[in-house]
Amino acid sequence: MNGPSHPWPRWGVSRSQGTSQPWGVLQQQSVNEPQHVLQPGAVHHSDVSNQYQCLDEGLSRAELFSQATAVASMAMDLLNKFSRQKKAAEKKALSREQEAARLQGQCSALVEKVDALEACLALQNDVFPGFVEDFSRTPGHFGHTMPRGKSFRRSLAAKKRLAERRTPDVTFQEPSNASHARRGTGYRHAVQQWPISSLTGRSHKLVIPAESPDKKFVLLVGDSHLRAIADGFVKMPEGRLSFGIMSTPGGSAKDERIELVHAVVPRTPEAVCLLAPSNNLTASRTTDEAGADFAKLLRSACARWSNVVVLDFPPRFNMELQPQELLRQEFHRVAARMGVKYLSTAEHFPLDHPELWARDGIHLSDTVGMPILAQLLWTAAYKVSLIIKISVF
Repeated sequence: MNGPSHPWPRWGVSRSQGTSQPWGVLQQQSVNEPQHVLQPGAVHHSDVSNQYQCLDEGLSRAELFSQATAVASMAMDLLNKFSRQKKAAEKKALSREQEAARLQGQCSALVEKVDALEACLALQNDVFPGFVEDFSRTPGHFGHTMPRGKSFRRSLAAKKRLAERRTPDVTFQEPSNASHARRGTGYRHAVQQWPISSLTGRSHKLVIPAESPDKKFVLLVGDSHLRAIADGFVKMPEGRLSFGIMSTPGGSAKDERIELVHAVVPRTPEAVCLLAPSNNLTASRTTDEAGADFAKLLRSACARWSNVVVLDFPPRFNMELQPQELLRQEFHRVAARMGVKYLSTAEHFPLDHPELWARDGIHLSDTVGMPILAQLLWTAAYKVSLIIKISVF
């Protein structure tokens, strides 16, 4: 036998029977034959013919340990191989998921761009006849220019001529103080005391909201129509826009320009929505004078900020409509000449609803009129933000 001897054999073979049985069984079978029983620790000799033989032919412990180590090494190699294959498969699946997410993001961006284009094209109905903003003709925004026929070019030329047509120089008149002057029936809050500006001698207030990373900052510039929003009596619609207010009650275009130029705005707004100054109905003597002052205001705003949109002033309930319409046309002509978008508001304030105005007939009511104006301001800011987004895309 090779290897160390064991205390007792684990198996025995009977040559007479030719079978292999456990030691305990052999011991029971050889109770009456003690001479054939192998005692523990006894030396076995092969010269005895009818003697049991130990078949413990196992390898040495060193060789068994070496073989076990080799088997364990092979098992670890297989385990590492399977682990590497699993990690590679997971990495490949993750890369496929990331690629799918990237493609889905690109598709979503394209869909959003198409929606923005449709919204921008729909904005043409919000301006006066004569102001055309053909996005398909803007180089760099889209891949190609849509072919147009002669009828379209003729219509475009006619609309441009209409936009360039000068309005007659009309002298404004003070609103009537007669007993039959129209008065609103809506409610307006009590006027709060504001600081007096040393530049214009008028009340002035600048409200800047807290910075929010997920909202675009939009600055509203206007007269007393923005007072209710600045004081918090009327809330702006919720959304991804945060609004700052620069209000100069009683200020004309000249006063608003002075305040705008000297205003300290802590951060650059994404867009600036300028409310057309309705106080020029009384501050200016003629439409030409009002148009010149408004052009200076608009030019200063565009020089300081790049993204400017103009929202028409709400109609006055206590004044004739003709001078208001003439001033609107003059302001619109100035904006069109400077390439600034001008959005109308008159159709949103029908004169057969006196609850839209406060009792003075000038300002809008907090409960009915001002929420409409706030929505129009939000829509104007959202439209110009869409144009910015398309330009960047």
